[in-house]
Amino acid sequence: MTIVAWDGKTLACDSMMVEGGRKSWCMKFWRTESGVYTGAGKWTDLRAIVRALSTGQPVDEDLYADTLAIHLDTSGKLWLYEDAEPQLVKGREAWGSGRNFALGALSMGAMAAEAAKIACKHSTTCGGKIHVFGGDA
Repeated sequence: MTIVAWDGKTLACDSMMVEGGRKSWCMKFWRTESGVYTGAGKWTDLRAIVRALSTGQPVDEDLYADTLAIHLDTSGKLWLYEDAEPQLVKGREAWGSGRNFALGALSMGAMAAEAAKIACKHSTTCGGKIHVFGGDA
């Protein structure tokens, strides 16, 4: 379970994973030459999507069934991969199980890191260290 928040300049993600009802901690981001990848959904599928995208390989479309990838490129643009066609993300947005909490915080002016922290405070399925990328992070 996850929270990923975007305020238009900075991207934030948590580090908690729930598997079989048990909490664990992991790195939910990957740094590459083209920027930073993160996402929401099944962690093993996300890892496979990121591996393919970051190496220019085709992505198995079945991996997108329950998983999406997010790419903050080196120019500061944020791309959403829910299928083979990336979408440029404009404006404030959030993904994952803590999405509604983060969207509420973002709509009240919170930056991505603060929105992710608020989501972690109120959602039982996200938490741990918040990692922040882009902007002045």
